Amino acid sequence: MANIWITALAKDPASVQAVTQHLKQYGLGVGGHFWIDDLEKFAWFDVLDEMVKHNATAWVILSNEAEIAKPSVRYGLNALAIALNGRTGTDMPIVWIGAAGTEPLPTVFGAALKVDDKTPSWQAKVVAMAHRTRKAPAAPYRISMHAHSRFGQWYEVGPVGDTWAGVMFGVAGAQIDFHGVGPKGDLPEKAVLEYPQKDMKLALGDTEYTAWAVQNVVDPGQSYFVRVRGSPTSLLFGPLAQGDDAEVYVLRCS
Repeated sequence: MANIWITALAKDPASVQAVTQHLKQYGLGVGGHFWIDDLEKFAWFDVLDEMVKHNATAWVILSNEAEIAKPSVRYGLNALAIALNGRTGTDMPIVWIGAAGTEPLPTVFGAALKVDDKTPSWQAKVVAMAHRTRKAPAAPYRISMHAHSRFGQWYEVGPVGDTWAGVMFGVAGAQIDFHGVGPKGDLPEKAVLEYPQKDMKLALGDTEYTAWAVQNVVDPGQSYFVRVRGSPTSLLFGPLAQGDDAEVYVLRCS
């Protein structure tokens, strides 16, 4: 049996119950929660273990115009999606039901299926997404997140197939205060950093980033870990630039 996880942005039990009943009729196992907008306590990260335990094969987000207009809600959803994909190593199929708001959604939701719960076929579309074969991300990089009230919020990035001769990570609208290199998947207890660089100023279009970097060689089994204070609006990362033609990856976060 395929399982789905429902995130309701507004605390509207009647709407959630109606959606749940519709989907259970198609043989789906349903779990879920009401969204808690609390970035300071990393409330979004508390949901991650529950989604993994539920063995969710699709994530359904019941949107709400007022809630999705909040940058903190968009950032929290973005963070949960990045952490979930990083934990499972696959792209979680996402179905967005309801208003997406006037602001562009974070980059991680670019492939999400957007439906209206008033159209007759929306249930079948959710079922199809829940039964879709999960695949590893097609991007040439890995990105994940780790968070806890005691050790803060960390981004983890690294290559998929190639080896990076140095790595950089930049944020817009936030600050970096610590970094390290170690085996992928877990925060390193200690690390040796080669020629670390801090507080580099980079600009891409109208967006300015503050970036940190190291010259460590990072292979597919290793990651660069960066602790970020605040809620960045955008991320920029990739192999350490060796010239004007260096390739970087940019993700909108809120």
